[in-house]
Amino acid sequence: MNDNQLFSLYIHIPFCAAKCSYCDFYSRKGTDDEIRLYCNALLKELDTCCSTYNLDNFKVSSIFFGGGTPSILNPHIAEIVCNGVKDRVTLSDNAEWTFECNPDSFSTTLAETLYACGVNRLSFGVQSLHDKELRALGRIHTAQQALDILQSDILSKFSSVNADLMYGIPYQSVESFLVSLQAICSISTIKHLSVYELTLCENTPFGKMRSSLQLPDEPIIETMTSRLFSYLHANGFEHYEISNYAKSGFRCRHNESYWNHSNYIGLGASAHSFFNRTRWANVADIEHYCAQIQEQGSATDFSEYIDNQKLASEMIFLGLRRADGINEVHYQNSTGQIFASDNNQPLLDKYVKSGLLTYTAPLWKPTEKGMLFADGMASSLFHTI
Repeated sequence: MNDNQLFSLYIHIPFCAAKCSYCDFYSRKGTDDEIRLYCNALLKELDTCCSTYNLDNFKVSSIFFGGGTPSILNPHIAEIVCNGVKDRVTLSDNAEWTFECNPDSFSTTLAETLYACGVNRLSFGVQSLHDKELRALGRIHTAQQALDILQSDILSKFSSVNADLMYGIPYQSVESFLVSLQAICSISTIKHLSVYELTLCENTPFGKMRSSLQLPDEPIIETMTSRLFSYLHANGFEHYEISNYAKSGFRCRHNESYWNHSNYIGLGASAHSFFNRTRWANVADIEHYCAQIQEQGSATDFSEYIDNQKLASEMIFLGLRRADGINEVHYQNSTGQIFASDNNQPLLDKYVKSGLLTYTAPLWKPTEKGMLFADGMASSLFHTI
């Protein structure tokens, strides 16, 4: 089966016990009845997708339950949804199946249920291992809760475990960040890390109190970034995307399907999809989503066809954020455009000379320094294509 007959499946669980101060994803609290009705709608939407896109002719290469907080589902509901998915689609051999969890809502019973259903990868929203920093972020778990779970025997059943960390957050120092990082890396089940610098989004509590936040200044952020890179390299983690690090063989294949413009379908309120060069998104409202699914089987808010020019821009933007870079042959086959054209060759040469890019035909790869300037490089290149 070739790549054109594979797709990835994203399932959005938009419920959270509490809204974090920095989060701009669509999520809110939910009652047991709301969660049950929503999960029923997810499977009904999948039925529609199976029919509309002839998914009997495809296999699923990866599944990702994201949120929100998927681990807020009680084990029985999680089992119904997972088995409902397996009843409707065919998984490829060695399919990756990730389930996002928060330490405050994770349990051994849930882990055993997920493992029995076929989930083979867990991702934990740790963010920090200091209680003061966690409280500032609006997280409701403690550092000890997170450590106890990450060190629990049940996690050894899963093929891979990811931990999310943040830096540049209130009350954080270089030293406290490194304590969190080193503690996480010392846990043998952790094969993948997603490490994000705090971004202040306007519609979040942090965004609204931007001027009063006590955040690390730029020199401290730069030191954190430098120490992050060097520590993870020294401990066997490949820096394969601007915010993602993996032990050999443990990259997140689901995220790579997004970055490679592979087909993926997103289920749930606010979920996005990309299939056969068309991108669409569902309504970002749980009640409207459930009502529309009940009435018509879909809840699309908008859709757009990704033409060659748009695809070229996206391939540049995403490629410069990844260690694999941009394959100029694949770029030309996909977009009909020459990547290193007369228009942008001088700019590419400048980036190579500055130590931001390397070129070994057919790959243009960002250096680790280059990843830090990926968005700026992409913006400049957009004007030359």
